[in-house]
Amino acid sequence: DLLPSVGNKNKNHSSSSWVSSIDVSLDESWAVVGGGVEKRSTESGFVALLNMQNRSISTHYETREIIQEVAYCSKGIASVGNNGVLSVWNALDVSEGATSRFRLSSPSAYSISINPKTQMIAIGGAGGSVDCFSQYFTKTCSLRRS
Repeated sequence: DLLPSVGNKNKNHSSSSWVSSIDVSLDESWAVVGGGVEKRSTESGFVALLNMQNRSISTHYETREIIQEVAYCSKGIASVGNNGVLSVWNALDVSEGATSRFRLSSPSAYSISINPKTQMIAIGGAGGSVDCFSQYFTKTCSLRRS
């Protein structure tokens, strides 16, 4: 089990976790993993850092939202989920939670795309909109279908 400690603090209560997204760092020594946890018919999520050399979770953080996509970016790790927020995390330690959060026009996001040259970020999800952010997380536009 890759994620034995995520969402399973009390061993007397059953819980299950699933992975929604994985991204590997450019140097291929780390992977960020995002997903969900179900405990007693309530759902939450998690972000975890996996050390690729020793194949172990180095840090993790349980979230209120289910994490649906994670991606490495120039400022750390970006994640989106079912709460309409873009969260930014420290790329070396996620245990303190998100360092920044930015509102999306969509209530739930499923996809992050990052231009490797410009670091422009596009996020898509429910509601038919795409939010675009600069590498400094300034929202440059929201594209909506008409």
